[in-house]
Amino acid sequence: MQVDNIKNYGNYRTHLKTMHTNATSNTKIFGNVQNIKGNLMGYATCASMVPFAGKINPEKALKKLIPQLDLTQTSGKITPEMITDEMAKLLLKIARGESRKAYPPSSNSRIGAVVLTSDGKLYKGCSIEHGFAKNLSGDKYVPPKHVISAEESALSNMIGNHGVGKNIVAIATATKQGASYDYFPVLSARDFIRELAPQNTKIILFKNGKPHYDDSILKT
Repeated sequence: MQVDNIKNYGNYRTHLKTMHTNATSNTKIFGNVQNIKGNLMGYATCASMVPFAGKINPEKALKKLIPQLDLTQTSGKITPEMITDEMAKLLLKIARGESRKAYPPSSNSRIGAVVLTSDGKLYKGCSIEHGFAKNLSGDKYVPPKHVISAEESALSNMIGNHGVGKNIVAIATATKQGASYDYFPVLSARDFIRELAPQNTKIILFKNGKPHYDDSILKT
């Protein structure tokens, strides 16, 4: 009887040691998990402190910049001379975003444009190719019967909503490739711009990866 009791006591001691070892191990694991969670929270806090860490809405950013302009001498109206490089970059971002809506079944060239008027309103448009025919000859490219340029689309949007009485301040155009692709408006777009835009309108394009102001469009 005594021998059995001693054996049981020995087993009991062994069981206690095993439980203690497991508890210690679990405590270490729990501590490591807590440390990892703490580090992750720290990283998240640091990321939230970095300016523009997430995606920027260029339209909202532009609307925040406009009230900072000095409009006291212009009856509250924006003029082309007030367009800064920062504003030009945001306009190009808006135009690039609009290029995703383009319909280019023939050329696969997606182009977007935005018109800024003196009252701070934005009118957007994208390129549309019309009359795409099936290519029976096997060629990769089939010219569309008609193309509505992004600039024509944006200006038509402005006219359709408010008529031709709007004072155009700037027109920005960009492709889906953004700054990696230099773009120049097609002939029909240039004609449309010259018909509706004042001579001092800022025409904003990408050139060598940077905003480029091209006033030659309004002169030729």
